[in-house]
Amino acid sequence: LWEMNVKGNVFSNLVIQRIPESTAEDLIVTSRDKKVYQFIVEMDCKVHLKRIIEFSSPIIATPWLERSFMVVVTINGELVIVSRQN
Repeated sequence: LWEMNVKGNVFSNLVIQRIPESTAEDLIVTSRDKKVYQFIVEMDCKVHLKRIIEFSSPIIATPWLERSFMVVVTINGELVIVSRQN
């Protein structure tokens, strides 16, 4: 159906969650390249990159998603809360 390419190794689980008040879903991928990739998966399975968030160190833990935010932890111990909206 589709293919995505991130620049670093992925050690975390993929996280997918319905976007509130929408038929689309967020697909979140973290990587050792210090980035979180947020994709939008539409009802017809079309996927587009919503944004890339860069951190100061690699991410190997699976992020935690809530309705309006996600929690990301880097290997340097940073715990960062990021809005899912932007």
